[in-house]
Amino acid sequence: MSSCITLAFDQKQKELRKGLTNCYHNERLDSDAPCGASGARWSINQMTKKLPFTLLIIQFILITTSCTSYEQRSEITDLKKSQVLLLHKKSSQKNVYSMGIHCHGKLDGEAELVLMLNGAPYRTEHLKGKVNFTWGGDWYSDSMELRYQPGNVSAGQLVIEYTFTD
Repeated sequence: MSSCITLAFDQKQKELRKGLTNCYHNERLDSDAPCGASGARWSINQMTKKLPFTLLIIQFILITTSCTSYEQRSEITDLKKSQVLLLHKKSSQKNVYSMGIHCHGKLDGEAELVLMLNGAPYRTEHLKGKVNFTWGGDWYSDSMELRYQPGNVSAGQLVIEYTFTD
């Protein structure tokens, strides 16, 4: 049976070699030329036909994996004062296994935002000028503690959008 499979595979390779164009040198491959690592080389025409579909698949993957929906929102209104924010999951959520935070705004001056985990700093972001960053990953708690510590901030706006995934 394995010899039948080998013969069928060899026949298919010969068919694929006929008429294919070597994209590197733009010359015809003869039937005795070795196959590439994938078993065959594609012509420019074959690649062009598959390109729109391939780009559509890549676009779909990028859109679905890069767009996190931040379901809750908090804003630090007095940027001149140190603050502790406690962010909680929604009451309808069960067991949390990840979180996402998107922080954006603009500061006239400098500040620091720290995500705490078990009473110790877990992630820290230095804030200055235009602010736009994202934190995310595994998280097994129903809440998050953020500590805002201003430096020499005179004005601005800071919005924190967040989500817990269950």
